Amino acid sequence: MRERRNRKGMNTAKVAGWKKAVVLTLALIVCISSIVVPQPEEVSAKQATYIDYFGEDQPKNQIVFATSDDAKWHKTQEHCCNISTYRHYHCIKKKTVYAGEKFTIIPVAMFKNGVVVGSKNSKDGIKSGELKYKSSNTSIATVNAKGVVTVKKKGKCKITVTSIYDSKVKGTLSLTVSKGKQKAKITLKEKKASIIVGNTTTIKVKSFKGISNKNIAFSSSDKKVATVSSKGKVTGKKAGTATITVTSLINKKVKAVFKVTVKTADMIDTDYSEKGKGKIVLEEDNVVLYPEKSFHKIYNHCGDAHSLEFYTEDHESMDQFIGEQLLVQKEKYGQAQIKVKRITGVKNSAVSYKSSNTSVAAVSSTGFVTPKKVGTATITVTSKANKKV
Repeated sequence: MRERRNRKGMNTAKVAGWKKAVVLTLALIVCISSIVVPQPEEVSAKQATYIDYFGEDQPKNQIVFATSDDAKWHKTQEHCCNISTYRHYHCIKKKTVYAGEKFTIIPVAMFKNGVVVGSKNSKDGIKSGELKYKSSNTSIATVNAKGVVTVKKKGKCKITVTSIYDSKVKGTLSLTVSKGKQKAKITLKEKKASIIVGNTTTIKVKSFKGISNKNIAFSSSDKKVATVSSKGKVTGKKAGTATITVTSLINKKVKAVFKVTVKTADMIDTDYSEKGKGKIVLEEDNVVLYPEKSFHKIYNHCGDAHSLEFYTEDHESMDQFIGEQLLVQKEKYGQAQIKVKRITGVKNSAVSYKSSNTSVAAVSSTGFVTPKKVGTATITVTSKANKKV
């Protein structure tokens, strides 16, 4: 009896154990089924969709970057990161600078296990808060939370950029400070220029002194007067004066100044003086022009009943044989640009133009005269500063 009872107890324990195992298994299944797998569009910058940058040579766990003073566009994938917009940054691993200089690290892409987990030009981008910056020797160079590196003194150190999500994902910049603080200077070949509205001139650098690289930026004090391209090409927009500032990208305290004076065609060679008697002198004081309507317009009828009747105009300033040995001679036609030679005795060189008979000749605000019909007209040039001159 005792043995039979023991067996019964053992069977009851086994059944209870199986029930418990089944309950635990069901609970585990429920937990697994409740896990939500994020869809691709829900993945953040740190888990971005794969983008092929280097083909089969994808960095495994790395952050690649450029620097603000040397962010050049390149198309050589061996040295650069092919961004989704087909732009390319000049990515670097080492850099030589001078003490006193400053630049910003520009994160271009982060790779984890060979997959891009964030890039500068992707939709998500790489946010500054996703990275940590550290200098191996703060007495040589420091770096702040935004990746701005300030160079202190001669020596060597390493700037490490690390993902806050995974310490294995990082990049290192080997920094060599080859010289102490220098007396830096940018010297231009020319310091000023005068151009006509619509024309251009290019700023050229003669020399660099005490700067670790030759990368510069251009800016205009008045874009309405003159604009400047990234290569120093200045374009005149309207009459006036603008200052173009040339700034070193590695040391923004180092600057050079270029002054551009933009003039209209009538004022390009004008001598101006506030002193003396109020007077305006022109290059020419009379001109004969022929309006387009003065071209000979000849009615030509050929005797043949099947021929066409037509008018002919000669715009080539030459004799032309038409129809039955008909000669047509074009009258001289032209337009004129009034040019101011000298202005004296007024507060500024601004002038206005007015035609005495606009049906005969029209004049623009910049002194460009267009003949309208046969006749005589007087164009009056008046100082804006003194209407009596």
